[in-house]
Amino acid sequence: MLRDEDRELARAIGGRARALRAMRGITQEQVAEEVSLSPQVYSRLEQGRVLPSIRTLMRLAEVLHASPGHLLDADPPPMREEQPLMKVTEDAPRRGRPKGPRSPAVHELAAIGRYAEKLDASNRKLVLELTRRLSGSSLPKS
Repeated sequence: MLRDEDRELARAIGGRARALRAMRGITQEQVAEEVSLSPQVYSRLEQGRVLPSIRTLMRLAEVLHASPGHLLDADPPPMREEQPLMKVTEDAPRRGRPKGPRSPAVHELAAIGRYAEKLDASNRKLVLELTRRLSGSSLPKS
């Protein structure tokens, strides 16, 4: 069962994931397989009944060709250019650090920052620490 403060976020992420999936013309089962979830769990994610882990959120964004910020932010930036469904594997090459200020990662970090501003202090620290670890960056400590 989700806490009250997580319920709205879960619904927002699920709604955006459902819209992106529908725009791409792919099934829940296809997305579930690519992000290593059962079809039942992925269905619950789209319904806003579960909150995805950071790792699942990152994989979901990659599969749907969107940024994690797009899935988190209430007013997301436009999607990346149209691409076919992407297979995500553990041995897939990872992107390096972004080069220059025009990198999509800058926009993703900004969206995560806007989201974190809405959280209470302990959750904000958690989101920022997870972002720091996942990006391998030296973001300032809050």
